[in-house]
Amino acid sequence: AWMLDVLNDSQADLALAYATSDLAAANEAAVALHLAANQPLPDGTQVAKLRFDTPYATTLSHMTRVSVVRALRTYWRQPEYNASRIAFAAASGLLFGSLWRGAGEDVTSQAELGSAMGGVFIALMFPGIVNYITVVPVITQQRVVYYRERASRTYVPTAYFFAMCMSELPFLVLTAALFSVCFYPLYAMSELTFAKWAQFFLMFLLYTTSATFFGQMTSILAPSPIIATGAGIGVLTLWGNFCGYMQPEPLIPSYWKFLHYFNLVRWVLEGI
Repeated sequence: AWMLDVLNDSQADLALAYATSDLAAANEAAVALHLAANQPLPDGTQVAKLRFDTPYATTLSHMTRVSVVRALRTYWRQPEYNASRIAFAAASGLLFGSLWRGAGEDVTSQAELGSAMGGVFIALMFPGIVNYITVVPVITQQRVVYYRERASRTYVPTAYFFAMCMSELPFLVLTAALFSVCFYPLYAMSELTFAKWAQFFLMFLLYTTSATFFGQMTSILAPSPIIATGAGIGVLTLWGNFCGYMQPEPLIPSYWKFLHYFNLVRWVLEGI
C-alpha cells in the first residue's frame, strides 16, 4: 500500500479500486476455498491445519544473497554518496600529501617526528570523520524500508545487516586504496617501499571501515540522525584526544587511561 501511494500520481482511491476489482473477487474465492478445506469432515474428523516450520518464505542463505545483491545495486545507484567519497579520497590524499610532503623521510629530530606523526594523525582522523558523517543519512533512509520488510517478514534481520556491511566494503577498499596512493608516496618520498605502503593502506582501511560501521550502528540505535551524528562525533573526538598524540600516554591521568586503551585511533597509529 505504501509503494502504491508513492507511485500513484492520480487521486484515485486505490483501496476502493482493489475492492471492486476482479482480482479481489478471485482472492476472496481462494480464501473461502481454503477455509472450507479446513472445516471438519462430515464424520467429525478434524483436518490438520496448514503449518510452516519458519515464518519466512525462503532460507537464510537465499535471503542473504538477495539482500547483498539489492544493497550493492542500491549503493551503485547513489552517486551522490559514493562518487563524492571517491572524489574526496583523491582530493584529500593529494592535499594532505602536499602539506606533509617528505615528512616521513629522514626523521632525525623530535620536531620532525612530531610533524611526521601529525601528518599521519590528520590523515587518519579527517577521512574517518567524513565517512561517519556521510553514512548516517544513508542508513537513516534505509531504516524505513527495513521496518516495513521486518514487519512483513521479508528478510531476517541478520541477512539485512550482513548485506548492509558487505555493500560498503567495495567502496571502502577503493577509497582507502585511492587515498593511500595519493597520500603516502608524497609523505614517505625516498622512504617509500611497497611493504610500508601496504601497511599504511591496511591500517587506513581498518580505521575508515570501523568508522563507517560505527556510523551504521549509531544510525540504527539512535532515535534520529541528529543524535546519531552528535554521539558519533563525540566518540571520534575522544578517540582523537586520547589516542596518545595530543597527550602522550604517560601524561594522561590514571582515571582517563581507559579511554586510551579502548581507543581505535591509538591502535591504528601504533600499527602504522
